[in-house]
Amino acid sequence: MFHIAVCDNDRGDLEALLGQVQHYFAGHPDITAELHSFSGGEELAEQLRRGAHYDLLLLDILMPGIGGIELGRLARAGGEVPIIYLTSSREYALDAFENHALRYLLKPVDERELASALTLALSLPQAEQTRWYSVKTRGGLVSLAGDHIAVVEERARTAVYSLTNGSAVTSVSIRGTFDRAVAPLPDDPDFLHPHKSFFVNMRCICALHTDAIIMDDGRRVPIRRGNYPAVSRAYLKYLARESVKTV
Repeated sequence: MFHIAVCDNDRGDLEALLGQVQHYFAGHPDITAELHSFSGGEELAEQLRRGAHYDLLLLDILMPGIGGIELGRLARAGGEVPIIYLTSSREYALDAFENHALRYLLKPVDERELASALTLALSLPQAEQTRWYSVKTRGGLVSLAGDHIAVVEERARTAVYSLTNGSAVTSVSIRGTFDRAVAPLPDDPDFLHPHKSFFVNMRCICALHTDAIIMDDGRRVPIRRGNYPAVSRAYLKYLARESVKTV
């Protein structure tokens, strides 16, 4: 599954680009992708600062506030990621390529050029990257590596992050839903959501029962009634993916 962020502050251009990208994937049913659309740089920048990872970025260069060049630098701070820049002016092409742009496309975007750029981007090996999550605590922001998180639990209107070293980090009071409070963790393919109040790192699963997950430290995490088939399928897919990595 490829996660692709598309960002353009012009609503018309954004919708047109999303349509072109969707048309590309309709013609490539063997490739699965999820599109994340953003109508401004600030919105995408916030997700990147919170640890969101995307396998490809399609960015308008000229946007109010945070533009595409700055967004590219922010995304690259967390590791290499291919970027396709879009603009109506050639003036910023040099800046784009200095930021290691994969392609630089002029608006209105030619669908054949976009298809060529997408094919190139998706043919690149997906680098293994550590995903980082920022947790707002009473003592300030705490950054946690995804690999170090074993279980996240909603407890007394807070999110408690239990770590693989036995320690725990507790967030400030949650406003809104649990899923939203721990975002973008729900999009991390290494995590399962077996129960409305829990996320678990599949790297840390010891055993899977019909009513509960047993973690490496012996902790028992409940599985919501009726959710076992989905949990089992997701875990088997994870194991298959991990076995391919070791071949």
